[in-house]
Amino acid sequence: MESRQTVKTKTAAKPILQKKSVNNNKIKDKKTNVKSAQKLDQIKIKKITNNDLISRIISKNLHHILKQIFLTLSPGELSVCRLVSASWREYLTDVFWVDKGIRSVLEDKLEKNWRFEKHKRVEVQVEGATCRENCGLNYRPCDCPLLCQVAQNALVILFGSKDYKGTYIINDCPATEAQHDFGRPQYQVRLSLKLDLLLDTSNFLWKPVFHKKQVKKTKLLHCETIIEIDQNEKTFLILKNKASKEILRRIQPYTGWGDCKPIAAMVKSSGRLALLISGRVFVYSLVKLIEGCSEDECLLLVGTRQNQPPVDFLHLEPNYLLTAGGGTVVLFSFWSDECSPVSEFFT
Repeated sequence: MESRQTVKTKTAAKPILQKKSVNNNKIKDKKTNVKSAQKLDQIKIKKITNNDLISRIISKNLHHILKQIFLTLSPGELSVCRLVSASWREYLTDVFWVDKGIRSVLEDKLEKNWRFEKHKRVEVQVEGATCRENCGLNYRPCDCPLLCQVAQNALVILFGSKDYKGTYIINDCPATEAQHDFGRPQYQVRLSLKLDLLLDTSNFLWKPVFHKKQVKKTKLLHCETIIEIDQNEKTFLILKNKASKEILRRIQPYTGWGDCKPIAAMVKSSGRLALLISGRVFVYSLVKLIEGCSEDECLLLVGTRQNQPPVDFLHLEPNYLLTAGGGTVVLFSFWSDECSPVSEFFT
């Protein structure tokens, strides 16, 4: 028998194909191009949706026309205009409010509101804050003042309880109550300065505000004039020249009281001076005080009514005055359309 021998044939080796090197930069460029194209599509959609007349004028940079339109609006209408669209908001914040000529016109309007007592008065009686002195355990009524501080467009109050109750009186209208149960004790609560001291109940995690004891200032500087309380007779103010230290005037602020009371503290802002006198707040025009006008002509606002508890916290800004005493918080807003019909000089 013939033996069959199997002959093994060698197969030719397959050529090794080298992999093409992939350029990662090109892939990244393609991805970025896709993203940029998507963003352009979104911008086009926004431009189509903001196709109103004002947005068209903004796109044409016709600032002189927009200036005449927006300057005729009231403070409340101006604030609402920022909520219309993104283009309106960007124009008002980045162009309108930055213009020096427009700011001078708006500041004149604000000055007139202070001069003619056109303000919105919001009073809140805050209840529920934990007593820090254990007045209940010592069988005495609690009269502990609220620990307050202004931060992030809000009045931050040291609270320590979970139940909040506020009684609101706006422009001497009938009182309304607002209650809220947080579910757990709150270290701090916030009352919005832009929303008539309404309680902020959002779940947003705010940064904690470290309460500092308000320093009662007895000496201030305005331009080239030093204003300080006379230490020998604290019912008087002394105005001095900053450079020469020469006494320009020595005045006794007008309050309408028969007997003059000592001045405890003072705060200034935008040419206005707030004095804390015997638990009540009075706001004066610094310009008129320095010019030598009569004391009663310099008085702009009586910030505390006779039936209110004594004030121990005050904060003055160009457009509002904020006071707190006992459990009562009062906000005077001079940049509002809803003006109080009651004059504070007769309350």
